[in-house]
Amino acid sequence: MPALMSLFFSPSFRLFLKERWFVALASAGLFLNILTWLLLGWYIKPRPVPFFLHYTVYFGIDWLGDWYNVFFYPAFGLVVSLVNFYLAYYFYQTQKLLSYFLLVVNILIGLLVFLQGIFLIVMNT
Repeated sequence: MPALMSLFFSPSFRLFLKERWFVALASAGLFLNILTWLLLGWYIKPRPVPFFLHYTVYFGIDWLGDWYNVFFYPAFGLVVSLVNFYLAYYFYQTQKLLSYFLLVVNILIGLLVFLQGIFLIVMNT
């Protein structure tokens, strides 16, 4: 834990956070993920019948599960976003373009998770 705290208070991390584009890109991805959590929490309520978790054009609904399984998608998106943010910070000193790319991918992942959340709400309500 002290190593993690020293990471957040290091001069290189403060320099990383002074880049407005990095903060904006990371915030946008995090905002989409939080919005997905809030929408799913608002619209998905526990019920005894299985929830539809996945739909394909060829097979129709192919994954069923309990109500809490709908939160797997935003949880996975949050983990991937945190890993991407850490990797963007790690590569910031040597390869800024790669850092930008990783944070843009965060937004794309957040957008895909948000759309999946919308589809889950539409299929289950």
